[in-house]
Amino acid sequence: MLIETKNLTHIYMPGTQFQVEALKNVNIRIEPGEFVGIIGETGSGKSTLIQHLNGLLTPTNGSILIDGKELERSSANLRRLRQRVGLLFQFPEHQLFEETVYNDVAFGPKNMGLSEEEIAIRVREALSLVDMDFEQFKDRSPFELSGGQMRRVAIAGVMAMEPEVLILDEPTAGLDPEGRRVILEQIKKIHHQKKLSVILVSHSMEDVSRLADRLYVIHQGRIVLSRTPAEVFSERSRLEGYGLALPPIAELMQKLKEKGKAVRTNIFTITEARRELLSLQERRKGDV
Repeated sequence: MLIETKNLTHIYMPGTQFQVEALKNVNIRIEPGEFVGIIGETGSGKSTLIQHLNGLLTPTNGSILIDGKELERSSANLRRLRQRVGLLFQFPEHQLFEETVYNDVAFGPKNMGLSEEEIAIRVREALSLVDMDFEQFKDRSPFELSGGQMRRVAIAGVMAMEPEVLILDEPTAGLDPEGRRVILEQIKKIHHQKKLSVILVSHSMEDVSRLADRLYVIHQGRIVLSRTPAEVFSERSRLEGYGLALPPIAELMQKLKEKGKAVRTNIFTITEARRELLSLQERRKGDV
């Protein structure tokens, strides 16, 4: 599924003294199967942008194209779009409301008019995707689970609709380090197994640097950079001007480089950094 925006502009409360131009001529393109990160400081327009991608918001100007065709805003078209494009907001556990995990995950498939047999298959598969045992969790109240488990149930509820695109708005917000790690591993697993497009909105430069194929940087409602993570994070001074920082590991490698150490700076994980520093140590031994 290909999603494009063309000169997308969105104005909140147009014609009033409270008018705000949240998006300004935004052009993005999400390829089938791609993992895209969207980053920008608070208030830059990230959440406004993603809400256009499954029809929750209507452009003030410009257009949304799905598979090359402009989105028609009939109720039937929007319903089909929201089955194909799953969107999870910050704190997705707030979207849970059923009495059992099974019923919550089954809610979307039921609304699609599927048979009970097909619904059961989808619920089982969706829970498996987020590493939750069907028999162990299906009859439990989602509100008795941990915060991380509730978030995984919310993700399973979207995946049970078998979307082609999964959009996640700050999916690790409010979680402890272990909870963050688990959720990110689930997202990575879903992308790998289902081959669907993933759009990750995040304030964590570390997360997007490790997961995304490509980044969009949004600043004051405009797309100001669109490159690979390595290319984006090579623009340190530019990013700082947009209120963003490098991933912590990349920041460390940059500082080592500035101190004259012969290290690469396009490194974003502890594992890569350790390997690079060991390589530096071996090179120094060879020079002795």
